[in-house]
Amino acid sequence: MTLLSVIGTLLAIVGSGLIVGGWRECRLARRAGRLATQGVYALMRHPQYSGALMALLGLAMTRLPLLNALLVVAPLAFIAVRQSQFEDRHLFARFGEVHRSYRIRVAACMPRRVRWQAVLASLANGS
Repeated sequence: MTLLSVIGTLLAIVGSGLIVGGWRECRLARRAGRLATQGVYALMRHPQYSGALMALLGLAMTRLPLLNALLVVAPLAFIAVRQSQFEDRHLFARFGEVHRSYRIRVAACMPRRVRWQAVLASLANGS
């Protein structure tokens, strides 16, 4: 197994964890009628998009040369960014000031500071 494959596998695992953690928090928030801001959503506003891109890039890295893997993910990254912008507008319309202050505090797709230890801890705790 090459170093690129190992890195790709780790990206796929972390990305999958972000998807699951995001899904879990969305489900809890929807039931409570609140904006999802806990768990992985405390670290980034769109962890499921980030996770999907990480997982896809990771899987592509295990099978393709790095340049090809990036070419596979690039169009999907563009779509994810556009979708996250649409989602932010929708959430602001629904939650107003709560979403505005959340948006100021929390970055869209990656933590503002390198906080991967917090991301991994959040996934390990099931939050």
